[in-house]
Amino acid sequence: MENKYFKVVLIVILIILLVVGGLYLFYLMDENPSDNPISSKQKVTLTVASEGPYDVDKFCQEVRTHPYYKGYDNETVEWLDKYDNYQILSSSNAFVVISKGEIGKIHVLNANDAFINETFECEIVENRSLGSGLKDVLVVRDIDYKYETVGSMLK
Repeated sequence: MENKYFKVVLIVILIILLVVGGLYLFYLMDENPSDNPISSKQKVTLTVASEGPYDVDKFCQEVRTHPYYKGYDNETVEWLDKYDNYQILSSSNAFVVISKGEIGKIHVLNANDAFINETFECEIVENRSLGSGLKDVLVVRDIDYKYETVGSMLK
């Protein structure tokens, strides 16, 4: 009788350890997604040109028709189409996709005689390539505006 009781307790302890270990592994996998290494719960700093923003649907149409984007990744553009309530700003190496609700946190201005850049911290939700030799597309959220820089076009 005592031996049977010992086996039941041992099995229960093993099951509890397996559940706790499984939950810990799930936590680790959630913190370090391997399929999209740039996706992060940590904030990154981005700098974008102040010019714009542009609606996603107009941007997708331009990618599909403008010769500059020849060879674009059609799957990325189809994926981007689902962000119809978002707008795009451009950085030196990426197109940054931001919800219309969050874009108001950035001081977007147009100027003919100066370069204006906006710097902010944000969380990158998703990163896709627009194609070989083209900029990446970053979907961001949780924007924390930092500052603006202005540079003269006149030398």
